[in-house]
Amino acid sequence: MMKNLTYVLIITILLLAVSIPTAMAQSESLQLSVSRTWGYAGFNHDIQGHFTLSARGPADLQSVRFLLDGEVVLEESEPPFQFKLNTDDYENGIHTLSAVGILSDGTRISSTQFTREFVSHPNLPLIGGLGVGLIILLVIIAIFDAVLKVIGAWKAARRSQTAWFVCLLIFNTAGILPIIYFLTGGKKPETLGNA
Repeated sequence: MMKNLTYVLIITILLLAVSIPTAMAQSESLQLSVSRTWGYAGFNHDIQGHFTLSARGPADLQSVRFLLDGEVVLEESEPPFQFKLNTDDYENGIHTLSAVGILSDGTRISSTQFTREFVSHPNLPLIGGLGVGLIILLVIIAIFDAVLKVIGAWKAARRSQTAWFVCLLIFNTAGILPIIYFLTGGKKPETLGNA
């Protein structure tokens, strides 16, 4: 029993000896993150638009220098340490984003580097994962559906066709249901008169 307790104690001390310096090294590092504010970010690290670079570090972090291709573009001396990046302000092509933090004792700590390709509007094949043509098509279909729904619901209400009126208001069918109504339910039933 005592032998097992000794082994557990030795293993615990070894784990602490390894984890404490690792935790201290992590607390002395500068973490840089890039988030999209507005714009395009593709799978191949190509970006266009407005992005926010945020730097986090130890409690005694005094200032952060944000670098683009190794050149300082902004020095921020108060938290939150952020840089608002507009890719249109820079040349298209591959760029490296990084940051250097300065601690209260003058120590410099560096962040990891991000490599991104800045692209322009005409070269964008996709916006938000959808093609521009597809977005325009969806907008046209939505307008077409809304107009047909309003006309169909108005006609159904005037003809006291409650079921059609409710269906036309509830279901979004890209204009298909209103067209069916106009072709079938919109016609007045023929009356058989006395000959």
